[in-house]
Amino acid sequence: MAINYTQASFIFSISIIAITVVRIPWGICCDRIGFKKSLGLGLLIMGIFGFLRSFSGSFGELLIYQLFLGVGVSVVIPALPKMVSIWFPKEKIGHATGIYIAGFALGNMAGLALTPILLSLLGGWRAVFRIYGIFEIVIMIVWWAFIKEHPSSPTMTQGTKTNSPLPFKEILKQKEMWILSGLIFIAMGCFDSLSLWLPTILESKGFTLISAGIIAALLPLGFLIASPVIGTLGDRFSRKRLILILGLFSGPAIFLIGLDLSISIWVAPCLAGFFLMGVMTIAFMIPVDNPKLSPNVASVVAIISSLANLGSFILPVMVGYTRDLTGSFVLALLVLAILGEITVLLAFALKENAK
Repeated sequence: MAINYTQASFIFSISIIAITVVRIPWGICCDRIGFKKSLGLGLLIMGIFGFLRSFSGSFGELLIYQLFLGVGVSVVIPALPKMVSIWFPKEKIGHATGIYIAGFALGNMAGLALTPILLSLLGGWRAVFRIYGIFEIVIMIVWWAFIKEHPSSPTMTQGTKTNSPLPFKEILKQKEMWILSGLIFIAMGCFDSLSLWLPTILESKGFTLISAGIIAALLPLGFLIASPVIGTLGDRFSRKRLILILGLFSGPAIFLIGLDLSISIWVAPCLAGFFLMGVMTIAFMIPVDNPKLSPNVASVVAIISSLANLGSFILPVMVGYTRDLTGSFVLALLVLAILGEITVLLAFALKENAK
């Protein structure tokens, strides 16, 4: 479309803007009318506008379609915890949460791997957008046809659905919600900062482009491993203590990336991804059965994840600015490592309500 790199970046960013702004209304909607209708409508919006992108006649038109695609995508994170709260018994919350969070990692990996292949086979971006749009529509049809608001087996439910949602202003008064917001702000912000800058950091250390790509892929691999493992552990052990342990080790793992140690550089990214996303997994589990938060679990998760997007915006910029200021990534990695340790302090402020 003869656009520059700044415009191309904005095509992605406008979806993030939509997700951040619209996610909270979607969360309230999930709590009020249920996750099936909310996510079903979101999938419909994703499918329609994801498919329409392929017919964009101008940069402005593409931006509009991409904006509404983000509106549809934004319902996913609030709806899934709501589904977990209704479909799964208390002792399976962590396991179910770990599975759907692992789906985010798998989706990212699949998109990055499949898009170049599809571009090569289909000969252009318009055909790729059509394929992805059709896939979203198929998922939407499957959702409406097979997913029920309440599972048919009574042994799957834990009963939190019987609680009445609180007014939105009362949700904002819950201290636990703000603590969880801080945890996810740090975990997602640090992870996304490393995702963006790790290949450049590795190239500055003398690694080839191919080697840097392979090592950088260890970061989402840690994410993928952490989600089901930490989620399952969260069903068996104290979640507060798990965050304390994960937060304690996240800082050293991040800082190891900045050291010129040939062995650690092949291990540290995976460990950093594991510890950071382990913290995020536990933070998404807690609202599902927390007595104060569970009646509004979709709204709470919408709020904390929207605030976390600020971390994904601010911290990568901080890394780039610090690199420009000092000529090195070491100080920036030290700051991220310190932020990782702050999750320990936030964990101390959480009440021990559970596994």
